[in-house]
Amino acid sequence: AVRLRPEATTLQADLSDARLIFMDVVDANGTVVPTDSHVITLSISGPGSIVGPTIVTMKGGQLATWVRSGRIAGTITLTASASGLTPASVSLTSQPVAGLPPCPPDRCS
Repeated sequence: AVRLRPEATTLQADLSDARLIFMDVVDANGTVVPTDSHVITLSISGPGSIVGPTIVTMKGGQLATWVRSGRIAGTITLTASASGLTPASVSLTSQPVAGLPPCPPDRCS
């Protein structure tokens, strides 16, 4: 299975706050499989984005990616899936930031 472990589950909706999400491939006991090299597909929903590639190859059963906030507060969900593995999802909450200047029209999500 894929396991996702965020460093934290909240971030500021300011277009720049980001959280590191650790990814593991684990066996039935929840132990990291150190020989794993599955290709993982990452997808995101909500007011945020993945920083970096959305298709990654696991190294020793572990890897990490960054999720960055948008300017709209809400729930950001990262999903990681791979052929033959149970997928995983994690949700982060982006919180509004008072006093920010108007959002650029092309970056308001």
